[in-house]
Amino acid sequence: MVMNTLAPLMTSIQERFSVSITISSSLPFISTFGTMISNFIGSFFIAQIGYKNFLIGALIVLIMGLFLFVTAFSFPMVVLSVFLFGVATGAAFMTLTSAFSHLDRKIQNFGFLNASFGIGGIIAPLLVSLFLVMNLDFRFVYFIHLILISLLFIFVLIYKPIQNIKYEAIKFKEATGIIRKRFVYLSLLIFLFYSGTEIGLFERIFICNYKFILGSFYLG
Repeated sequence: MVMNTLAPLMTSIQERFSVSITISSSLPFISTFGTMISNFIGSFFIAQIGYKNFLIGALIVLIMGLFLFVTAFSFPMVVLSVFLFGVATGAAFMTLTSAFSHLDRKIQNFGFLNASFGIGGIIAPLLVSLFLVMNLDFRFVYFIHLILISLLFIFVLIYKPIQNIKYEAIKFKEATGIIRKRFVYLSLLIFLFYSGTEIGLFERIFICNYKFILGSFYLG
């Protein structure tokens, strides 16, 4: 939900910090770049750190990003917070996917895992539209996220729902060898173009038609 809240708030960010559409359009790329960096670097350390510790680290980074966004008084602070959103999202999704693969095969359901991620993407714009219609400060949306993530962080620390599984780390040379395989790098290119198309298209549609979308949502 944190990542999918960004696109509906683009016009509010442009107006508050007096930035053009061209400059603000860099935010989705920055968040995606943070996710990519997190997944690439994290893949070498998650084995040594352990799943639980890596997830806790991701939540800490996300809390830092949310706090920075809520208190932002300049556009560079927003840029940094969005980058931290991407880093945290990539690390959390990688950890949860890896931990999910260690469950009993009878209860493994990756379709449900990805569907939950998609549901957050559907709910987030609806919540943003509610806050915008109520004329609340757009940063209040991320303040709500900050409270929820902080509660989730406390829950993970106390109840430890994920075991701190560790295993032998993959070597850099071995990793580059895997990436060079045709199936792997073609899949990565497909996901890259898909992600860029999805984020860019949704952002442009929402920026150009957000008033129409909000009106149709509340009238229909």
